[in-house]
Amino acid sequence: MVENPRSACESVGCRRDLALLAILFALVIPLRVGLFFNTEVPARDCIGYVRYALQFEEKPWKEVVAGNHQHPGYPLSVWAVSMPVRALVGGVDPDTMRVSAQIASGIAAILLLLPMYFLGKALFDRSIAFWGTLLFQYLPTSGHHLSDGISEALFLLLLTTALLWGVLAMRSRSPWRFALCGLFGGLAYLTRPEGALMLPAVGLVLAACQMIAPWRVSMGRFLACGASLTVAAALIVAVYVATTGRLSNKPVANDILGSKFGVRDQPAAYEHAPRLQGHVFASVFGAFFEKTDAFWLRLGRSLRALFSELSQAFHYVGGVLAILGLWWSWDRLRGLPEFWPIAAYLLIHSAILVALAMVAFYVSDRHVMPLVQCGCYFVAAAARELPRRLLGRCGVRDMTPSLNPWWRDAGVWSLVVMLALVGIALPKTLQRLHGNRGGNLAAGKWLAEHLVEGDYVDDDHAWSHYYAGMVFKEGKDRPLPKGFTPTNYVVVTRAREGRSDQIRLETEQKVLILGPVVYHWPANQDVERATVIVVAAPRDMKKHPWHVAP
Repeated sequence: MVENPRSACESVGCRRDLALLAILFALVIPLRVGLFFNTEVPARDCIGYVRYALQFEEKPWKEVVAGNHQHPGYPLSVWAVSMPVRALVGGVDPDTMRVSAQIASGIAAILLLLPMYFLGKALFDRSIAFWGTLLFQYLPTSGHHLSDGISEALFLLLLTTALLWGVLAMRSRSPWRFALCGLFGGLAYLTRPEGALMLPAVGLVLAACQMIAPWRVSMGRFLACGASLTVAAALIVAVYVATTGRLSNKPVANDILGSKFGVRDQPAAYEHAPRLQGHVFASVFGAFFEKTDAFWLRLGRSLRALFSELSQAFHYVGGVLAILGLWWSWDRLRGLPEFWPIAAYLLIHSAILVALAMVAFYVSDRHVMPLVQCGCYFVAAAARELPRRLLGRCGVRDMTPSLNPWWRDAGVWSLVVMLALVGIALPKTLQRLHGNRGGNLAAGKWLAEHLVEGDYVDDDHAWSHYYAGMVFKEGKDRPLPKGFTPTNYVVVTRAREGRSDQIRLETEQKVLILGPVVYHWPANQDVERATVIVVAAPRDMKKHPWHVAP
């Protein structure tokens, strides 16, 4: 019996996909495991997610979701992962919940390999899909975020899956594929509000294709596809909107959308968050700029901030290659209807980031991750095309492979370029996660040994408050004995952060008046040279009333 040539080709292609995916898993899993064990402290946002996750066990879910700024997708995953982790170690503590959050992110980051590879293959080919997927995992900024206790890994997994189904749906105009796109877009929205941007991007492209003869489908098919996308997404989005009464609880999102979609108050669940009076001093990964009322000046600074964060996230050299790859791929991609949902999403996402910057006067490196993720395909495309063009300009012509020396083979040089990009990024990617926060961790551990019932930790960076165990005691204090005066431990991190350093010094001087320094880090240096200090002062019950049981 003669084998069907098409079936044979599909079988070979499937084996190649499996082989490349196996290599990706083999290269990425050790990176994720290494960064997991090479973590000093998690991101500060991780503490908020842990607090959010534990509330699912303490309050009605509707109250929890409505009372928090963040969308519930990632906190739910942290809570789900923490249950077997806590059962294994036998309790709730800072390390257990940090591990749970990072495991949730790590699983999502590894699963991200699948939709990202097949998305790259759908738009380009296996080679670009492989290298683009690998590069994104190994870039310093994205590599760290995917291993941290924050929502990026889960969000990108759901968003990329929605993008993949959007591409496949536009190619086949299959209603059920549009439904899957809407479903995963809605789930991405439950993780981060910008996940909803995928839905108008696909819908607008679907409608626009009806005006282009070669891409047009029957009105019945068009309506079926649009309805499938909308209904699937609406079923997910409606759950959150019905629970909270607004499209998003995030203050900045409401600033952009306007008060029509919700007031800009602070959810009650954040009443326990530790904070000093005045400014908060922390290492924030983002581009900040001065506030101004001049529209065009704000716009220019916002665009510059976005460009700065993209350049850093691409590790600088990769950003140049991404532009070249887009330029060289444009003529082919623009003729593909399945490319335009990706392009529309990236344009809408970029516009939202500029609007965010004009309202909040900053752009975070976390915000640009979807742009970097898609841009990695163009980096890989440029890495393959650049050697061909350079060799062509040098007059080197292709020869029979057996007669062609390696140094005249464009494929070899493409491999060298990609390995060089990964190699250049690797030292920074492998750096200890938040390795400059060892003092905050040490102060938290010291406080955990010295706190008594009724004491409070007022922390300008939140890590010491977290590792002292205060997050797990919020709202659970017992009545204090009559006449007993608890202690308020104030933790100050002496971070050198440019223009804010003078404000920090002024705040520290006010703190030192409250009481003596009882701990400093490093312990083998003088207090004046310490990077973290802990000041003990009588606790002000009016300032921290929520820690006294009624």
